[in-house]
Amino acid sequence: MAAALQAKAVVKVMRGCGLVPKDVGGSSDPYVKGFLGPRCFQTSFKPNTLAPVWDEEFTFTWDPAELNTYITLEVWDQDQFNADDFMGCVLLPVATAPSLATRAWFRLGLDSDHRDLVTGWLLLDVTITNPAAHNDEFYANFHRACTQHGFYLPLPPAPPADPAALAPAPIALAEMTRLPGASVLPDDTSQSEGHTPSHFGSCRPAPAPPATLPDKREVIELSMQQLIVTQSRRRAVCDVLLTDYRLVIFSSGVLTDHTMRMQSNTKINTYVPLGFIISVSLSELKGHVAVKGQDAVAGSVQEGGNVITIVCRDFRAITIRFPTDPLWVSQAKFFLRRLQYHALNHVHQPAAFLFGNQTPPHLWELYQFSEEFSRQGLQMDLPEQGDASQWMPLSNDGYELCGTYPPHVVIPRSLGSNIECLVASAAFRGKERLPVLCYYNKRGERSGNALMRCAQPHVGMQGRRCREDEQLILAARKCSDNQNELHIFDARSLLAVKGNKLIDGGAEGLHYESVKYYYMEIANIHAVRASHEALLSLITSGSEDSWLSSLERTAWLGHIASILSAANVIARKMVSSRMTCLVHCSDGWDRTPQLTSLAQLLLDKYYRTMKGFAVLVEKEWLSFGHRFTDRLGIDTQRSPVFLQFLDCVWQILQQFPSAFEFNSAFLVALADHHQSAWFGTFLLNCDHERRMHRLSTTTSSVWAYMETQREHHRNLTYRPDSGVDVLSPHTSTKWLALWADYFLRYDYSPADAAAADEDGKEVHATHAQHNLIVWEPDHHAAACRDCGLAFGTLRRRHHCRACGQIFCHSCSRRTIPLPSFGYPQPERVCDRCFDMYNAPVLAD
Repeated sequence: MAAALQAKAVVKVMRGCGLVPKDVGGSSDPYVKGFLGPRCFQTSFKPNTLAPVWDEEFTFTWDPAELNTYITLEVWDQDQFNADDFMGCVLLPVATAPSLATRAWFRLGLDSDHRDLVTGWLLLDVTITNPAAHNDEFYANFHRACTQHGFYLPLPPAPPADPAALAPAPIALAEMTRLPGASVLPDDTSQSEGHTPSHFGSCRPAPAPPATLPDKREVIELSMQQLIVTQSRRRAVCDVLLTDYRLVIFSSGVLTDHTMRMQSNTKINTYVPLGFIISVSLSELKGHVAVKGQDAVAGSVQEGGNVITIVCRDFRAITIRFPTDPLWVSQAKFFLRRLQYHALNHVHQPAAFLFGNQTPPHLWELYQFSEEFSRQGLQMDLPEQGDASQWMPLSNDGYELCGTYPPHVVIPRSLGSNIECLVASAAFRGKERLPVLCYYNKRGERSGNALMRCAQPHVGMQGRRCREDEQLILAARKCSDNQNELHIFDARSLLAVKGNKLIDGGAEGLHYESVKYYYMEIANIHAVRASHEALLSLITSGSEDSWLSSLERTAWLGHIASILSAANVIARKMVSSRMTCLVHCSDGWDRTPQLTSLAQLLLDKYYRTMKGFAVLVEKEWLSFGHRFTDRLGIDTQRSPVFLQFLDCVWQILQQFPSAFEFNSAFLVALADHHQSAWFGTFLLNCDHERRMHRLSTTTSSVWAYMETQREHHRNLTYRPDSGVDVLSPHTSTKWLALWADYFLRYDYSPADAAAADEDGKEVHATHAQHNLIVWEPDHHAAACRDCGLAFGTLRRRHHCRACGQIFCHSCSRRTIPLPSFGYPQPERVCDRCFDMYNAPVLAD
């Protein structure tokens, strides 16, 4: 009978491709290890190849009652004299997978123990027979709950498509043929030895575009019930589900403690896109949980438990507490490993490719080069018809001039035929990012002036010069209404510029004629990352002690002030001097787009509309190659540069509320979805890479979702004809505030509910429903929850047995019996709980 209920997976490891070389000769000797619990299988090793062919089959079996079943496949490089080298891994969640047969490419990823460079794919043929798979009713209930709580993002109608090319919308489990992490294998190349799968996912457009994100093809990997979940000091008993897109949490119980004493029936219903997860950790919590219910002896007290803490990019921390039962301890470890896998690999395994394209074509083409520069006052009819005066378009369609620039750029007309000059200037600039026009400031009938951008020059310690680059700067200076000078705004400090000279960088020297230089002293990505981490730690800790001074120590608002100040200076110079202004930092793709886009926002009211802002982001950030993948990664290149820009826009919005068509919710949505990996808009590092991977046909655009939210994002105080043309915001930190709509939206303070219910009788009645209390860990409390005095040698910590919070002796000196929580004898409680539980029962 047991054998009949046995679940089985037959995994055929067919071949790999694109593996990372581990040997000195640029090759590897790869083999594959397969694990399911203590069971291990291993293929033969293939010498001197990065595209091995194995065609070896393994059979894994497990008890369907096991909730933590993952098949782990690890690729290793065999080494005769040293330890074998890790080359990547794949996790196959099979515990709840439906019975299926599929052949697909699986991208190799990092794991928490091995963070070396990983590339490549495994081609697997997987057949699963699973009597414990979630049934159709379970999925229907899941979709119904997600719909009820608004967990799906609406999208506009799908673009026209050939009906024969689309599969029917999958609803029933019988139609599910995909495992999480799998990519569709092209039919024509399934047996081609030379075929390499797409960098991210499917090598052909995904079938059946969804009407929402996610859609009904979402696969549930794990389902766990009745766990204690805490989010921003709100606690509830919840059901936790992990899918291939997100972590979903539904309340399944009620919890109220001292922190939540004014709120009854606390619920947590939320979801976390896997791309939001920054870190996951497991710790053992030494406290007490008083449980009363059908699954426990009334009044029983459990000690300890494993707690998984999930820190998210949207500034919330979620803790999930697992029971001490051995089965749950094992479950917690597998859950931890899977979440860590997602946190480490979300950038290179984005969910956007699983959704497919659900975007009308015009929303993938909001920024039109000719249309936008014509709106600014230049005639950009490609390929030859440029502005009759000084500027003309130049094709970079093959990305030969600069690989990270857009396919078309604008240059001085006087250099249009001097391609050698442009090539030499590009070679002299960092990453070949030569000076090009990004905005033409034309006001009235007079000629306009130009805002240009580029990267630092390769001056170095030798003080090298490039006459062609000097010629380009001279030509740009002569293209403005005022040709006396050209202003160069370097986002770095003078000290940073000198440091860059040591690594072959630097700044323009005295050889450039009539140039005025400004050092804007904006911090680099490493300082910004440290500031962001300090702010994240402060907010997710929930501490209110010395809040303002703690916020100041993060230096976040100081960085925002420096960016706003620099952008304000550039905008004022553009208006007052009528001269050409050139902006750069080191590589020209971080601080540079911050300054150029904010300056244009201050100068041009069109960019303060919803469509105009989308065009601005597409032009300055996406087409000019801000490295979104690197800045959202896990290594030292990560940094919240785009989030800083959105924060700056919010600061301007607060000072000029009627000048913007959109509101704060619009900016919050962009802040969320530029890092959720649900949309193709912000994937990869430059326009060239996005075109190579055909993101406009294989993924949905974030602007499609934003289009469905226009009414929600509309600023009701917007006055397009208010007469405000050029904005000049206050940039002192005294005028700035923390963007609470984004950073503090998940924060909860006991003071938030202080006026929720002042009726002691009603509070006492509510307390009668309590059935679960979580003790606060000692190290979480630096001061008494009541009087606020700090703990020390003479002031010790004491737990209130009713609410689980920590107080000093003076604030918790009284005792009462608490039979409903397992304490029949008098126990120490805080003053407030004593008053609540010791209150007399009033007669009707």
